[in-house]
Amino acid sequence: KRMPLLFHSCHSHVGPSSAKRQRRRRATVLSAIALLHAFLWGCVQPSSIAKLYVFYHSFTAIPSSTTPGDYVNRLAYAEIQSVAEAVFHQHSRWCFDVNSSSRSNLTFLREIRHVHSIRTTALAKQVPACSLAGELAAWAEREADWDRVFSDRVAAGNSPAIRNFRVVCRHPHKLASRFDSDLTADISTELSRCLQKRFAWREQSAGACADIVVHARFIDDFIYLEIPILAQRKEVLGGGLPSPGMSYVESWALAKSLDIQPGDVVLDPTCGKGTLLAEAAVWWPHAKYVGCDLNASQLELCRQNFEWLQIPVERHVANATELRGLPLDDRSVHKLLAAPPWNRQFKVREDMSEFFKRMLREARRVMHPEGSMVFFSSLEALDHLIAAILDDDGIATPGLEKKMHRWCVSEQRRFFLTKHVTGVILVIRMCSPQQQLMRVANVTALSWEGRKMPWRPHQRWSRLRLSSFPLLEPPRYTVCTRAAMLQKK
Repeated sequence: KRMPLLFHSCHSHVGPSSAKRQRRRRATVLSAIALLHAFLWGCVQPSSIAKLYVFYHSFTAIPSSTTPGDYVNRLAYAEIQSVAEAVFHQHSRWCFDVNSSSRSNLTFLREIRHVHSIRTTALAKQVPACSLAGELAAWAEREADWDRVFSDRVAAGNSPAIRNFRVVCRHPHKLASRFDSDLTADISTELSRCLQKRFAWREQSAGACADIVVHARFIDDFIYLEIPILAQRKEVLGGGLPSPGMSYVESWALAKSLDIQPGDVVLDPTCGKGTLLAEAAVWWPHAKYVGCDLNASQLELCRQNFEWLQIPVERHVANATELRGLPLDDRSVHKLLAAPPWNRQFKVREDMSEFFKRMLREARRVMHPEGSMVFFSSLEALDHLIAAILDDDGIATPGLEKKMHRWCVSEQRRFFLTKHVTGVILVIRMCSPQQQLMRVANVTALSWEGRKMPWRPHQRWSRLRLSSFPLLEPPRYTVCTRAAMLQKK
């Protein structure tokens, strides 16, 4: 009964108070003394200790970060503690159990939002003495509790129908030092063969789509079979795009400043690989996204990124600095999101001031008067960009007096992009004649940030992004890996 306390203290540094940490340490010491006393008196054998150590947990939660002290891991640990029982840390993951009365409906586990996935444990036993990989695979398939796996999947909201599967084998080489024969060569193949023979499932190749994935892990001389029943969407966790570009945290901050609404047309006139549009599409999927670029190869990378996200995007080879260079109607765009070149990664061939003026002229043509634009640039190019924004003849409003509405910089945010580069975010909206006394706003925090304006806001933006994580969902294996996409191509 005291065994959970031995592992419960592994995450004492994320506990809510020092008093609780002291109680955990005391309980851990008492548990160790009691276990040692029982072992010395012959009440507990080493094999029994190993059995208690392995069979205690029914579920595992895979962290989304490999660093134990990360903020996202602290959030995940608190969420697990609130819905699960007997939580402890083992082999870079959290192990826990649930109340037996709640086993029939596991949808409450979706509240654990800040983990990579939650898996049910089909097998956790010491590897027997074997000489062939086929013998070990047959033993593992026979000893695993598949009935509990299937019931847990359905209780978590998964479809009961299973047509195909994949086996992922981790660290099988650790068995090589414990047995005379090499069991590591074909263990994954043999386990797949046993499952295919028993359940008549169709085996999928590595990285391909599958209804169920069986994870086989070997730690010391123990084998674990785990099956994911809930998972966080890969695109929400951040990164993972086949063709990455700008950091997903900065991309999220830019898209957050646009206040995208369902049905909006969102344009990136210099989209490149489409990473800005991709991050916006992850969090605001009910808008229409349009990407334009002069480079057709960059648009192909944009297509691959959105194919990985399984979100539609409209792409055009177009020049955003030419008059009517964008294949869009007048006043047809509600939101514009852009990170134009400013001689850092991509060079501007012409004069930078002229480049920005021509781009803003075309942007004003396609923008709806009630829309908004967000530009990302550097401090070196800021004067050229602001000059292009202010070079606006305005839009006349009907009435007795002809009043001109002009585009103004309503928000200006600066931060350290790198050690030597200062990034600038400009939020541009249409302002009335009464608001044109100051067409360029002072440097402040963005409206959704709060009052503080740290010059290194990456951590704050990341935490705000984490607070918007959705609930866990049944694993979506329709999203293939980059290797599978390239193989398909």
